[in-house]
Amino acid sequence: MNGLSPANFSLRVGQAGPFSVGMPLDKIPRELPVSHIRQNYSISTIFYDRVEPVLALSHSQGVSNAVANIIIYDPRFKTEKGIGVNSRLGELRRAYPNLIIGYDSEGYLAADVPEIAMHFELDTGSIGPDRTKWVRPVALPDDIRVTRVLVF
Repeated sequence: MNGLSPANFSLRVGQAGPFSVGMPLDKIPRELPVSHIRQNYSISTIFYDRVEPVLALSHSQGVSNAVANIIIYDPRFKTEKGIGVNSRLGELRRAYPNLIIGYDSEGYLAADVPEIAMHFELDTGSIGPDRTKWVRPVALPDDIRVTRVLVF
């Protein structure tokens, strides 16, 4: 996968670049060199041209050998409305006004956008750890950044 094109970094419903939810795991090596994949029991971490992970493919527990969801770390991945890692909450609100903000099952503050089946984790470090326990989602400042995106 040398020379990635902008299309390879698009986020769509159930898809991140060439990877999609439900994709058989044995197709992953065909998409990029094996040296760019670190695999363990439940996660395949993908490295394109960086030391840091670009994305991770969570393996399905119910259906063997398939991608259950995709976790995006790389800001080059964007939705058709230009939203991705490092986007600000205000941009996310304007692009997807029907988003739902709350805490996810791991305790992270996040914005879910059902229309595109994506979950945007938010950086609460800029507002302080204690404030997130009592602040109402509607009162969160627009400058909070997205730290990672989950495609499901």
